[in-house]
Amino acid sequence: MKCNDCVRICPVGIDIKEGLSTSCIACAECIDACWLKSSKRNLPPFPNYKGKIIRPKTFWLAGTTAASALVVVLLFAMRPPVEFTLSRVQEPLPAGLNRYAFTISNNTSEPLDLKIEAPEGTTLIGEHAVSIKPFGETRSKVLIKAEGKRDTVTLTLKGDGISISREAGFL
Repeated sequence: MKCNDCVRICPVGIDIKEGLSTSCIACAECIDACWLKSSKRNLPPFPNYKGKIIRPKTFWLAGTTAASALVVVLLFAMRPPVEFTLSRVQEPLPAGLNRYAFTISNNTSEPLDLKIEAPEGTTLIGEHAVSIKPFGETRSKVLIKAEGKRDTVTLTLKGDGISISREAGFL
């Protein structure tokens, strides 16, 4: 096929029949011109094109993308319905008394009513009943008074069929 439409259309004057050129700005005007000319003559566009439309690299990239999307969906589906973190607040308090900060995250679409419970021999001081909105989060602090010497304390979050225990140090 002999035509000069690709040269006339190209903004930088490249003849694509001569091969690749560093002057090409990838505007694709030559492709459109070649397709229009060849379709009028019932010829295939780019008769010397040796590339493949379907390449192995395409399938590898599609497979990797699909696998990554599946992993993200599985991680989202497998997350726990409630997350409970507990840490001791570093501040000077009288002996036998410690302050703890906690965060409770509700990963469900239902509101939750939960209660924080302390082990035998300890007393919770502060708000320990918590209501959390769907997909909400609550942060608060609670004081714990212990009778006798302790190294750790275990707080348990209970309610709505949930029971989560977390342990923290006690001074």
